[in-house]
Amino acid sequence: MRTPPLLTFLASLTLALSPLSGAAHAAGTPAGTVIQNQAELEFTSEEGGPPTRLPTPPVTTTVQALCAVSALPNGSVAQPGQSAALLPGEATTFRYVVTNSGNATNTLALTVVPDAASQFTPGDLSVHRDANGNGQIDPDEPALTSLTLDADAGAPLLVRATTQAADRGSAYPNLSVRCASNVREQPGRSEEHTSELQSPMYLVC
Repeated sequence: MRTPPLLTFLASLTLALSPLSGAAHAAGTPAGTVIQNQAELEFTSEEGGPPTRLPTPPVTTTVQALCAVSALPNGSVAQPGQSAALLPGEATTFRYVVTNSGNATNTLALTVVPDAASQFTPGDLSVHRDANGNGQIDPDEPALTSLTLDADAGAPLLVRATTQAADRGSAYPNLSVRCASNVREQPGRSEEHTSELQSPMYLVC
């Protein structure tokens, strides 16, 4: 029994177009990548004979910029990624690796804010890029409030925390990494796609 022409047409169209949705949202595809898909319609006339194939106009899709960040070691207030036990008046340095996990270059905003569960407020809380990877804040490694990274690129960061003689109890400095980009890339639009990651540290005096 011959398949009616209309059913053959619909089946061919669906199968030919299905790669478009998957490719347009492929994870890790660089922003700005142009993906072109073209379907082929196939039908058979009621009189029989070989099937007829007709190409459709190509469909072009541009991959949008997506923002995502990673900061390791991560954790929570209940289970901090890092901890330090200090005497009042001492200081410590926490180490992180921050990665731009998105598909476009992004400028990441860096802040450190004590969690509300803290019993005292640590001092300094400056963020520095560990340019030489020695785990120490050197004179040529100034404090940062932002960091620009290419897609999939990472950087080692250092967070310095100090304590005062009167400090007692526990504190949870929280490293916050945030990025923003215009995902529509349309003139006159200020729409932003944001991603924020927070990684608490634990200090006890």
